[in-house]
Amino acid sequence: MPDLSVTVEHLLVVGDRAIVRLRFKGHFSWVFGEQQGQGQQIDFRAVDLYRVQGGLITDNWHLEDYQTLFAQLAAGTQT
Repeated sequence: MPDLSVTVEHLLVVGDRAIVRLRFKGHFSWVFGEQQGQGQQIDFRAVDLYRVQGGLITDNWHLEDYQTLFAQLAAGTQT
């Protein structure tokens, strides 16, 4: 997605952990698998959890809302 942008909606830092809630937006105009984008809008969220030790990110866990993303990717396909 050439115009993909991400917004940090929420950031929580507790001890050596940081939790970030993200929102991604853009337009699907490329090929993903066998699907060709039709320029439809993409808008989905994700959450990342980081552990920081010694000033470095040592661990990362993340969860993306793939159900929403894949539904939006498929919305531009013709049946």
